[in-house]
Amino acid sequence: MVTTFRSLIVSDMPDIDLVMRSRVKSLVGVYWTPESVQNELLSSKSLACFGGGELQSFVLYKEIGAVLEILLIFSRWASNRAGDVVLQRLIDSCGHPSEVWLEVHEDNQSAIQLYERHGFKKVGLRSRYYPDGKSAVNYSLVISG
Repeated sequence: MVTTFRSLIVSDMPDIDLVMRSRVKSLVGVYWTPESVQNELLSSKSLACFGGGELQSFVLYKEIGAVLEILLIFSRWASNRAGDVVLQRLIDSCGHPSEVWLEVHEDNQSAIQLYERHGFKKVGLRSRYYPDGKSAVNYSLVISG
């Protein structure tokens, strides 16, 4: 299967919706809707991974100086490693940021495992941050150049 990468565009929303419906939770955060993703596409950067012509995973992010702040990662259930692929490609292709930040719902173990596999370290906690009363765990990846 040929894998390609590109930025998302608003006309990708039907594919984005399919990926979002294939998961119970995103790999970063929770409570994202197709509408909130579409709104975020207008003010953020994105990277999408396509395999076999279908959207497999995507990430929305912002560049803040030499820091990347990941806002959202979604990956299809059937694409177990698609989240790994798009995350690594983002880090490799963004002009060597010095640090990557993100936060994740404390119960989102699949996302926590993904980030820790990539070397992210827990750096903070936002207690009772989410509407369900759960905390957000803050992660950072320092990249030595």
